Amino acid sequence: MIEDWINKQTAENLTGWDNALVKYYPESRTWMSNPENYSIRLTQECNYLNAVKQLDFNTLLKDNSIIIDMGCGGGWLSAYLSNFQNVAKIYSIDSSQNYLQNFLPNVIKLLKGNIEKVFPIKGFYSFIL
Repeated sequence: MIEDWINKQTAENLTGWDNALVKYYPESRTWMSNPENYSIRLTQECNYLNAVKQLDFNTLLKDNSIIIDMGCGGGWLSAYLSNFQNVAKIYSIDSSQNYLQNFLPNVIKLLKGNIEKVFPIKGFYSFIL
């Protein structure tokens, strides 16, 4: 009973995110239309990937690290981190079914990541401080 309610709320909210992004940021259509455009946006138009490359992950990560990429989006950070030898697994969590099914595997491939280390999870998360 309660599980049905939770599943229904989750499904409605997951769809809501994808729809809200296009509604309130119509320019996002160009880079949300396919993984190739998304990858170009992240590697050429924005500095997200270049900023992450400034961190010394070889020092930060321990052997057999397990990473949780919360709000992974299309998976660019998961793709990048999957190439580190001392990363064992990455749990890529996002509320967008579109990102997880259509983008994540393709972005990992486009950014030459290691798909074997990445485990997608559809779901919500919240932080309480």
